[in-house]
Amino acid sequence: MLRQLGYRATARVSSTDEWLADAYGGAPGRSVQVGLTAWVIDYPAPSTFFDQLRCGTPDPSHFCDPAIDRQMNAALAVQATDPAAADRRWATIDRELTDQATWIGYATPQHPQFVSARVGNVLFHPVWWTLLDQLWVQ
Repeated sequence: MLRQLGYRATARVSSTDEWLADAYGGAPGRSVQVGLTAWVIDYPAPSTFFDQLRCGTPDPSHFCDPAIDRQMNAALAVQATDPAAADRRWATIDRELTDQATWIGYATPQHPQFVSARVGNVLFHPVWWTLLDQLWVQ
């Protein structure tokens, strides 16, 4: 596909350690330009997705936009006192990052849960998945 788009693309198979070393600051001529990776939230807040795109953070895309950093600071400053205003700011940041194609999302994983009709209070957490200690069984 990349060649069809006009890129001089080659593929190289590497170990995870090699890929990480190249993606986060590889030797000249060995930088990763395209790769598949995953990011899972570690805390259910918008900032958890965007913090890694701040200037100076280790990020394979090497993205840096001081104006976006200032917008993130402003969103964080009102998060505790005015969550609705913060959500609007995060939505704007999301749109701007999407328009700049810092990353391109390709999948949203689903985690179906199958339980008996006798099981109640089935709760799902985006990091810990099914909260087993919250289940009850009749």
